Amino acid sequence: KLLQKGKRYRLVCEPEAEVTPEEIEFVDGSVLKLKSYIEVYLEKPDDFTLSLVELESDATVWKAKLRESDWIHYDQNKNEQKRTTVGVKKRRPTLSSMDPDELCSKKQKTGSPADGMETKVLTDQQLMVIAKLFGREWREIAIECLQMEMKHIEQIQATEDEVNMQKF
Repeated sequence: KLLQKGKRYRLVCEPEAEVTPEEIEFVDGSVLKLKSYIEVYLEKPDDFTLSLVELESDATVWKAKLRESDWIHYDQNKNEQKRTTVGVKKRRPTLSSMDPDELCSKKQKTGSPADGMETKVLTDQQLMVIAKLFGREWREIAIECLQMEMKHIEQIQATEDEVNMQKF
């Protein structure tokens, strides 16, 4: 069954979990324009089923079973992430956990200090050029590779919109 423009849908999780956003309105051919991801919070990370249900008719439009090996587990107490089938990797700090000085000097490592390699600093302008090269996909890359949260991406987007408004 195809999604219909203007209709509202709800995500349902079995076993029960907190799903954000829970209700979605289908607009302009895409379910989520800027927020192209769904967050599901589970108390027990077992297999679960996500279903997309039309609000008016309660008809199931889409259903997917996710197994424990399909996602990355974050241990907030130890500040690390791990995939159940792979080893443990250290989690990068999020923007909210960094102090303002760290945020201003975004660094790109070109090697380890033991190798005699130095650290290069990327300016905000250089980062914007890189983001433009990625196009619309920069948000997904920021979430996946940099572990950025949607609120930080929205702040960046708001700043970008203000700059665009000033150009005209």
